[in-house]
Amino acid sequence: VMLFGDCRHYHIVVPHVVRWRHVALYVFEEGYLRPDWITIERGGTNNFSLLPRDPEFYRTQTPPPAERPEPLQVKNAFSRAAFFAILYALANALFGWRHPHYRHHRSLAPFSQAYYWLRSGWRKFWFRHREAGLERLLFGSLAGRFFLAPLQTHNDAQISVHSHYSTIEEFIEDVLISFARAAAPEHHLVFKHHPLDRGYRDYTRFLQHMVAKHGLEGRVHYVHDVHLPTLLDKALGTVVINSTVGLSSLLHDTPVCVMGDPIYNIPGLTFQGALDRFWSAPGRIDRELYE
Repeated sequence: VMLFGDCRHYHIVVPHVVRWRHVALYVFEEGYLRPDWITIERGGTNNFSLLPRDPEFYRTQTPPPAERPEPLQVKNAFSRAAFFAILYALANALFGWRHPHYRHHRSLAPFSQAYYWLRSGWRKFWFRHREAGLERLLFGSLAGRFFLAPLQTHNDAQISVHSHYSTIEEFIEDVLISFARAAAPEHHLVFKHHPLDRGYRDYTRFLQHMVAKHGLEGRVHYVHDVHLPTLLDKALGTVVINSTVGLSSLLHDTPVCVMGDPIYNIPGLTFQGALDRFWSAPGRIDRELYE
């Protein structure tokens, strides 16, 4: 049995069924390794993954060849994906009556979804214009003086299924409380909005309230369309729940503190202490283990 993702309500029961039937389960996932890769694992992905967490397991593996073929780069396919998403929503609206008990993992209401995506397009244009000066600041005088906290989508299964958080706001507040308590006064904190959540959520007012509450005015920044790989290059460290951006951060040799328990939460790769300590001593990444 092959699934694309294993957290949707129709998928959750499948591992129990395949054990009963004594057949193999394979799960595809996009995003483990970015860019260009879709992975497949036997048994499950993310916290359902069977990948060992013991660093010694990986140290005993045969190293990858020094010369290996470059992956074919994935081109920007947004317009094509949007076109088929619209067709899918319209087909559901027109013919959904044939399957009245079907439950999709996300809303397929065509008019509301069209509104969210149109709003996302407008916000992309607006935020790119508004954040141009802040981008120059982050890549200039603040380079090497800020920590990055990339946000996940509000309805990400990695939050609802694989973390102790129920909302993104809870994560934001946890990070802000710790930053106010333990970070050096010359350091800054950058929250990066998830691009696929741009039309659905905006945490500006919430962040303004939390920043004022914890006395962090001028040290906390909220960005939407600033180039993520460059942010990872310039950051002192990255704080995530369990996002695969953490793996991208390791690629850029930027230390990672996880607030959940992703598959890459392995001694030698991620910071193993409390968040309060991360701000002053984020540590180093074992490159050999990473490879």
